[in-house]
Amino acid sequence: MKAKKNVKILVIEDERAIRRKLVSILSNFGEVVDVGTKEEAFEQLINKDFEIAIIDLNLNGKVDGFKILEETKKRQVYSVVLSSSDREDYYKKAIIDYNAEGFYNKKDFIKSIDLIMKEYFLKQTFINHDLFTEKFITQDLALMDAIRSVMKYQAQGSAVLILGESGVGKTALAKVLHEAGGFEGNFVAINASAIPENLIESTLFGHLKGAFTGADTNKTGILAKANEGTLFIDEIASIPLNIQTKLLTCLDEKKFTPIGGEVNDPIYSNFNLITATCDDIIKKIAEKKFRSDLYNRIAQETILIPPLRNRPDDIPLLIKHFFKLSPKKKMITNEALNFLKEQKWNKNTRDLISIVKYCLSLKESVISTEELIKRCNNFSDDEESEQEVKSQVKLESILIDYDEIQKKGINQYLKKIKAELTHTVYKDHLKCDIEKALTYLHLKRTVFFEQLAYFKKVK
Repeated sequence: MKAKKNVKILVIEDERAIRRKLVSILSNFGEVVDVGTKEEAFEQLINKDFEIAIIDLNLNGKVDGFKILEETKKRQVYSVVLSSSDREDYYKKAIIDYNAEGFYNKKDFIKSIDLIMKEYFLKQTFINHDLFTEKFITQDLALMDAIRSVMKYQAQGSAVLILGESGVGKTALAKVLHEAGGFEGNFVAINASAIPENLIESTLFGHLKGAFTGADTNKTGILAKANEGTLFIDEIASIPLNIQTKLLTCLDEKKFTPIGGEVNDPIYSNFNLITATCDDIIKKIAEKKFRSDLYNRIAQETILIPPLRNRPDDIPLLIKHFFKLSPKKKMITNEALNFLKEQKWNKNTRDLISIVKYCLSLKESVISTEELIKRCNNFSDDEESEQEVKSQVKLESILIDYDEIQKKGINQYLKKIKAELTHTVYKDHLKCDIEKALTYLHLKRTVFFEQLAYFKKVK
């Protein structure tokens, strides 16, 4: 991981070789000042402002690190402690008494730097009060908690799969996750469903000139463009199976070969992975249209963004946010906002943005319910959206079928019942939250998918 170089870091370490190594690596993240004594550390802290301090406890034979730690915490500096000792009292004093952000053995610190810096950037995101008021607007407590949880695991390198209907803000959330990581590289995004099947491989991996008819020049794929940044693949479930295989290999090995390239001369790319889909990806796995091993790779963490109709309190926040983005100032009455909260929002934010544009086109400065009724009737069809219909479909109550038991035997009958119960808990009770379903049902991931696949087969 390389972060944007805007962080001021103070390194306090008396061993010159270790200090030089720390400076070399930490320079990828910002401006680094290094010192070898307590006195030099205090002089730097007095004269400069630092965001991060890396503090060796034992300096020149004395345990002076605690005095420096006390000063850095007074100055609200993100402080990480190093020690060659595994003494438990040192750890307790640093973490509990002085509230240090981390305590590492020197021999393990170098390989932990990426994680430490990701956790630092993540904490800055949480401190930033505008996370849910400006960047990803919501006051849905469950969704906010889910986003915070995903960010924590993303800091540890987990790939994230975002689920939700079209227009709920999957791309917006992906950008927030990218920003939270503080990556130096770019946010590189594609919508796989918008790319013709014969071009998806070239788009992902690139190609060399002459690799196929029409390849008149070399093309850099998005996997290469995402190096040291974030790769966001929207509608990943639409990628063809043969390309899924190649993508899985790339994700595991962080290297790939462009079309027409030499296998022994691969391109290396290290990126943070975020994917999204509005499809029922579990159904696609059951139908053998999406690889289960690829799913396991991209869905190390999953998050479901509920549709707007299930988050009515977010409607006023979003309306006011979009109004603020316009130089043409408008107000909207509370009655009008309450009216909007009751709409279906079948297309989610797309419908919402349509309403905002309509309001901005009106000559009235204050928008009332009367101005909105006709417009809402136009874009909110009386028929429920396909997703709404699906969400309302419930399995019939499971009743004992004595004829089927006699015909197929108790084992086959119980196998069917298990599959139906698994599907019901996952789909209806837990609202398609895979991780919750695995915990709730006490099932291994492979068994869970087998149950769902069997349900699709026998329903």
